[in-house]
Amino acid sequence: MLGIVIALFLAFLLIAFLAVGWIREVIRSKQIELKHSQDIKDQRADAVKRSRSVIEGQVAEQLVPHFPEWKYTPSEARFLASPLDYVIFEGLSNDEIKNIKFVEVKTGQSKSGKRQISARKAIEEGRVGYELLELDMNGKPVNQEEIEMWIDAAKNGKTISEVASEFNRSTATICKYVPSGIFGCRGGLRDSDKVVLSPSDAAYLAGIIDGEGSISLLKIVRNNKTFISPVITITNTDKKLVDWVVSVYPNGVWRVRQRDATHKLVNEWALNKISDVAHLLSQLLPYLTIKKDKAKIVLEFCEYRKNKRPYSDKEAEFFDAFKKL
Repeated sequence: MLGIVIALFLAFLLIAFLAVGWIREVIRSKQIELKHSQDIKDQRADAVKRSRSVIEGQVAEQLVPHFPEWKYTPSEARFLASPLDYVIFEGLSNDEIKNIKFVEVKTGQSKSGKRQISARKAIEEGRVGYELLELDMNGKPVNQEEIEMWIDAAKNGKTISEVASEFNRSTATICKYVPSGIFGCRGGLRDSDKVVLSPSDAAYLAGIIDGEGSISLLKIVRNNKTFISPVITITNTDKKLVDWVVSVYPNGVWRVRQRDATHKLVNEWALNKISDVAHLLSQLLPYLTIKKDKAKIVLEFCEYRKNKRPYSDKEAEFFDAFKKL
């Protein structure tokens, strides 16, 4: 009988011990659950706070161009957000961009991160460039028949831009299959009075024409009628030289040609509109030396023809005087 009592007592102690352990585990589990729940609430609150702060910062950054501290024209600013906040196109409102600047906006105790620092360093060191990406939206593969059509169009005097527009191709795609030198390339301003050269550019351009160019009066017969046309040309194998001419005086026609595969590509720029020739020669005349006499006669001819008089013997007199030189 005593053995049974002892066994029951030990069983009771074991059950009590297990029950206490279970209660402790339940309590500990509840504490962990409560703490976890509180952590979630705290994290959510922190996330909301951070998100609100980020949103407020982004909103503030986009409103910065309207703050009194902003020294640029708001309409010339473009918001980037990352890695820098703004790019400013100074002069954009007047359709003539003079400067491009990047602006990073900081409020309170915020500091620049690695991305901002590296971007600023690249800008300060001049590691900034421009690239034109032309996308071909045609979607069809280029075939030999199309290439031959491009070449025929070029032989008929079309520019590469005109061919690209006609065939719905990018100029970059065309240049992969056809040398760009076979195309003519027309362009430039038509209001010549707006093209005013600086004294240094006028002197340099005059020197180029004296050495590498020509100033002429050409006799053209069309429909049994004879016309006299002024022309200024510059021809050189160095494309940079012709590119510079086009940059300072964009009126005119320029093209690239090649006599055959054994010869170099030749870059040629020509100006033949009477008002353009007169306007340019009036600026170059003080600086011309070798071709100054020719320039005077051509300029006089242009000034005479500006009035669009009916053709008479006067034009022939200009042409004969020029030929005597």
